Amino acid sequence: MANLEKEQAPITGGQLLPVDGSLQTVYGATAAPAEKGGAGAFPSVKNLLQGFRHCWLRALVLGVILSSTVSVLFWVYFPPPKPIARSMLQIPSQAPHVLFRDLAGGDYGGNYKKNQTALIKSRLVLIAALREPAVSELSMVKQQSDPVSWLERKLVIDSPGPEILTVGLPVDDERETIAIVNAVVAKYLEEIEGKERGDQKQKSDQLTSLKDKYESLLKRRRGDYKTLAEIATTSNPTVLMLKQRIIVNSLSALEKDLTTTESQVRNLSVEVALDEKKAEVELDKIVVPELAIKQELLKDGTAGRYALEVDEQERRIELIKSANPDHWLEKSKEERDKLQQAKDKLDARRLIIGPNIVNDLRVRFKLEAESRAKQGKDHLVSLKALRDEQQKDAERLEAESKSIGKQGVDLAQMKDDIDETDRLVKAITSQVQALDVESAAPARVRLVEDAQVVRPDPLKRQLAATGVSGLCTFAIIMVGLSWWEWRRLRIESPEHLAESLGVRVIGTIPRVPTKRGSRGLRPTEEEGRWDNVLLESVDSIRIVLLHLARSQSLKVVMVTSAVGGEGKTSLICQLATSLARAGRSVLLIDGDLREPCIDRLFGLPKAEGMCELLRGSETVDSAIQTTEVDNLSIIAGGLVDEEALAGLAQGELVKIFNQVRERYDFVLLDSGPVLPIADTLLMAQVVDGVLLSVMRDISRLGFIQRANERLANVGVGSLGVVMAGTSDRHEYGNKYSYKSRNKRGELSQDLEPGEVAS
Repeated sequence: MANLEKEQAPITGGQLLPVDGSLQTVYGATAAPAEKGGAGAFPSVKNLLQGFRHCWLRALVLGVILSSTVSVLFWVYFPPPKPIARSMLQIPSQAPHVLFRDLAGGDYGGNYKKNQTALIKSRLVLIAALREPAVSELSMVKQQSDPVSWLERKLVIDSPGPEILTVGLPVDDERETIAIVNAVVAKYLEEIEGKERGDQKQKSDQLTSLKDKYESLLKRRRGDYKTLAEIATTSNPTVLMLKQRIIVNSLSALEKDLTTTESQVRNLSVEVALDEKKAEVELDKIVVPELAIKQELLKDGTAGRYALEVDEQERRIELIKSANPDHWLEKSKEERDKLQQAKDKLDARRLIIGPNIVNDLRVRFKLEAESRAKQGKDHLVSLKALRDEQQKDAERLEAESKSIGKQGVDLAQMKDDIDETDRLVKAITSQVQALDVESAAPARVRLVEDAQVVRPDPLKRQLAATGVSGLCTFAIIMVGLSWWEWRRLRIESPEHLAESLGVRVIGTIPRVPTKRGSRGLRPTEEEGRWDNVLLESVDSIRIVLLHLARSQSLKVVMVTSAVGGEGKTSLICQLATSLARAGRSVLLIDGDLREPCIDRLFGLPKAEGMCELLRGSETVDSAIQTTEVDNLSIIAGGLVDEEALAGLAQGELVKIFNQVRERYDFVLLDSGPVLPIADTLLMAQVVDGVLLSVMRDISRLGFIQRANERLANVGVGSLGVVMAGTSDRHEYGNKYSYKSRNKRGELSQDLEPGEVAS
């Protein structure tokens, strides 16, 4: 048993990824989807670095050898440079000027210089140069079927300095080459000087035309301004504003008077209408007020005397009442009798003269109504005439106010237009004068020296070619080998696996530390640290598996790999031991029929096992062997033959699992690799789930992807992937170790440095 636990490769629990959504809070985020393109995608810098990590030594050696060889070949066989007939031109970054620097223009981005490079090699310049009699008769030109294309191809334009441009041609015949270069430069200078002078003249002509146009416009606007000022009697906007303000004030006062007049017209119209209505009423229908009757009655002498007597008696009664408030009725009896007699007499008199008084009053009222109606009509006519006059005056003042306001706005706008046009004319005139001055400035491109034969330094050119060729060869070798290694797509981290294939990584197992010391033993501290990390990592995978067992009713789990040597046997042995330590009863079956080894790892003698069960020559009870680990039993692989493989194909494995499924909490099956043999696919179809073991820097993405596809083709889905051989330094067990666990990690001492059982 001690040997078994050390056979495992440790798993860093801190790198666990979730196996389903319910574990996200414990194990982090789900695996990323696979990258598009897979192994055939164009490599990134990161991909090349990954490949370089695997092949850096041979890439360096091969790169140094081949780059040195190429450099020597270039040094020996690289042809010496030919002499060049070269003419030099100066192109200042700031064009020459006489007085006005702004008109000269600059070359802040080097565009002017680039344009001149293209202009020198333009067909216009080259054709003009080749048409010169001194050039067209040269033998170098006559030998060419297309001299223009030949010259365009051979002509070398270079820029050795920020303001220097050289025009060169490789020398075949020194005299003729110099003549051709000088002709090209001369025609170029004629072309550029003529173009610049022509552009300057064209610009001057355009500005002159614009100046004439705007001077004519300015003259017309000044005439319109003068005409409008004469109409407004002034050209001063302030005076117009003052006049408008006076008119507005007068209009305001007139509108108030007009409002008063309209009110009087309305009131008088109502009064006239009432008087006319009264004048039209018949006499007997005219209502005479009682007060008017009393007033007319008092004018009669007899009635007036009776009325005075009534007033006298009433006065006496009031005096008696004030003198004797308690007994005034008894003492004023005589006066009250006289008062009643006077009232009776007055009433009698009224009955006699009353009808005449009423008739007289009715006649008088009607005459008065007719008179008031006539006077009201006359007054109403005069008021209406006054209202009409006031309305006309208001309309006239309002029109004058609007006219003066419009004249003021027009004058102000026209003055602004005149000022703007005048400024524009002055600016254009200034530009025309400046262009006239700058027309005397020298040309921007100046010939520094005529064509001369220059012989380049061959050593410098050889050194440059040798260095560049060596570096390029070295870079090609490094990139090529890195790309080739990347094409093989070996797994280097759990993240790499998850991102590339989109599989769920449920745990990692670290690589066994390298042995140190003269005796090949690891220091005790390093050994304890590694054992602790190993057991904690395996326990983390156990927790995930227990969760899956509860959520998906898993009992029979197969551990396999894409190809051999990827740590599947080491993983299943450690996982079985961890489950047994957790109190689960576990049956570990060696299903790698072609290369069984579990009985050897547990130190058990060779015995009948899985192959014998498939042939039917042994029973399950006789094949089960107990181990030193509590709760852990195994069934060895046995001796494989054709009959055993036939039993596997005929479904004997289902019968075996039916017999052990209810007797154990977990049945773990160590199968062969998926890709080399078909046994694994047959076994995968009768288990509850499959775990895939991969090895860092050994397993290839293509093999893992093909293994997953083969399992998927038979309807088997992977529970997840465990990566062995990682080199992460997340040492969760450094501070949280237990001395008892060091005793349970003795099996790891049997492995070689960097080794994991397959």
